[in-house]
Amino acid sequence: MSNTLYDILEVSPNASLQIIRSAYRTLSQQYHPDKNSGVQTATLMAEINRAYMVLSDPLKRKEYDVSLTGLAGKAATRERTRREYRDAASRDTEHRHREHRRPQDDASDWHQSENRNRDSGQSEEDAADPPPNSQWREPAEEENLQPLLSPTRFRWVFALGCAAVVAAIVSSFSQALKTAEVVADTKELAIAGQWRLYNQETPHLAADAYFTGQGAPQNYDKARELYLKIAGEKRATKTAEGLIDERGQLALRRLGEIHAKGLGVPPDWAHAIAFYEEAAQSGDIPSMSALAEYYSAEQTNHTNLLAAYSWYNKLAAVTNRSYTFSSGTGVAEYHRTLADALKKRDDLERRLSPDELRRAQSM
Repeated sequence: MSNTLYDILEVSPNASLQIIRSAYRTLSQQYHPDKNSGVQTATLMAEINRAYMVLSDPLKRKEYDVSLTGLAGKAATRERTRREYRDAASRDTEHRHREHRRPQDDASDWHQSENRNRDSGQSEEDAADPPPNSQWREPAEEENLQPLLSPTRFRWVFALGCAAVVAAIVSSFSQALKTAEVVADTKELAIAGQWRLYNQETPHLAADAYFTGQGAPQNYDKARELYLKIAGEKRATKTAEGLIDERGQLALRRLGEIHAKGLGVPPDWAHAIAFYEEAAQSGDIPSMSALAEYYSAEQTNHTNLLAAYSWYNKLAAVTNRSYTFSSGTGVAEYHRTLADALKKRDDLERRLSPDELRRAQSM
């Protein structure tokens, strides 16, 4: 049987919260990964953390104590069922012997008594009595085959056996589920510890993983938190020209997407525009394209052809020197974006008046 959470922390089930905390601190110092290396130590430390998380929370500890009591009750029920089954079988065996005593058994007793009388010197006339049931004959084979249990008792024994089997199956399944939960909790704690370290050392990689769902469960709230942290750090380290580097631009652009599309937060284009503009001013091409598309949308309350022309014009003026790519696909997308920007800028140029065109170019 696997150890309970109390056994893991080496405390009794009646231990107070203060004793549990003291035991956890002692075990944490003894088995901390920094002091002990190896997979077994890490697994043991994960079990200690899981035990402390449950036993230090009054509600979780109460639920766990109830589950322990339930397992003990099921074991007692199984033992009581087995004992009742043995008692019923014993009583039925005794009853069968009493009910099915054969006549030849009585005859055998008579012959034994006769032999004893002959050995003691009694005359045959004084001691001899006719054997009981002198007309007895050897029963047929079918008559000797008496049922072990009566139909009623057989049904009771069968029902008790089925109940015991079902109880054993349910108990085994429940124990297997609990074991699976313990393994899953241990793995989850280990993964959580790795991600905490990952978030601290490489926040941009962790943020991208949370945002895209590649390498970590998709979580826009954690991604937004990390992108805000990155953006704040990059604002503090701007270049002499007041520009933010590419990691900062990516963080600002992703923040704009989160607010524009309502990913984990209510849609808010005011915040999205602020993040997009900050990234675009540092030369982020996708942010420029998003702003140009937003302002050029027809028949909306945010349509602004002058602003759209301004961003398409800035986008068309961007060159490879201000944007780097990690693959050929990025280069192809860059050229498609610039070609589309040139086309849409020329379309807007034909729709604007000369005065509006001068104002748009000066924005």
